[in-house]
Amino acid sequence: WAPGAPVRESDRVLIQGVALDVTEEKLNQVFSQYGPLVSVQKMDTPGASYSSCIVHFQIQAQAKWLLENVNNNIPLGLETPVGITYAGSADGLGQGYGKATPVASGAAAAAPY
Repeated sequence: WAPGAPVRESDRVLIQGVALDVTEEKLNQVFSQYGPLVSVQKMDTPGASYSSCIVHFQIQAQAKWLLENVNNNIPLGLETPVGITYAGSADGLGQGYGKATPVASGAAAAAPY
């Protein structure tokens, strides 16, 4: 990702700033109010003061609406504001944080250091 680069819309969003005591079941209830879901996956990081989750909507337009209208606000059913961005897609064509760009056949790979 680079500043100014186009953002690839997705049916998956990353929700950050979720209180640690909020369960995956509660997240499912909260975000299903915004459209039909495929899944919700809560991710806790040891030592972090908040959790994150990936919400996968059945319809990409619902994910877009959530990002445009709820980002930096408090979703119905939660008590604190959340940050929302598009998450990488399962096919690897999304933002793909943490994944290296494949090197074309015959091209020299960059040195790790």
